[in-house]
Amino acid sequence: MTETVQPPTPQTFLMGACKWAIVLWLISYTSFSLYVVLDLWVRDVHLLCQAFGVADCSKFPGNALSAFHAILGGVIGAGVLGMVSFHKYVSLRMSFNAAHGWGYLFAPLLGAVLGLVVFALIKSGLLVFSGIAAEPQNPSFSANLSYIGVGFLAGFGWYQATQGIERLVKKFFSGDDTVREEEKPPVNSPDPEENAAPVLVRPAAPPIISKIV
Repeated sequence: MTETVQPPTPQTFLMGACKWAIVLWLISYTSFSLYVVLDLWVRDVHLLCQAFGVADCSKFPGNALSAFHAILGGVIGAGVLGMVSFHKYVSLRMSFNAAHGWGYLFAPLLGAVLGLVVFALIKSGLLVFSGIAAEPQNPSFSANLSYIGVGFLAGFGWYQATQGIERLVKKFFSGDDTVREEEKPPVNSPDPEENAAPVLVRPAAPPIISKIV
């Protein structure tokens, strides 16, 4: 008895096309980011000078170079997270949904923005990491490596990074003017039990134990 092979449905075809599109997208922007990082290490800032029209590369701002390293680190981190997530939902759990494609689409932009924001927080002193908080105007190669690492962490852990930024927003831009309870001055309460003077209670005399014979 021969089994009939069912032709693929349009939904199955679209799901397969979506998966391949995500794979190509992940490989494309991650590989491009790695290429730019290696070019910065080999040819210094020549690629950036050509991209931004800077004639004299020796005058390229050092802080802009560090920020670019943080951005590239964020994009690479988002790409690595996308690969891990894609393998998890496609190969292991087998529960991939086409709606996940939006997250993979916006991942490099989100990683780049988070890398830049973390760089700004470090340079402003709001976020301190050992060895890169007080960097001079022309940062060293090791400092740029640190910025790539910090950007990678921000891109790979984008959820935790956004939670940290949300805590900073609540801390600095909260509209709540209420004073914490421990900072409030004592206020007389209409409750008589709360306004009553403290009563000194004498300790009770020890009980007398009598023995009945």
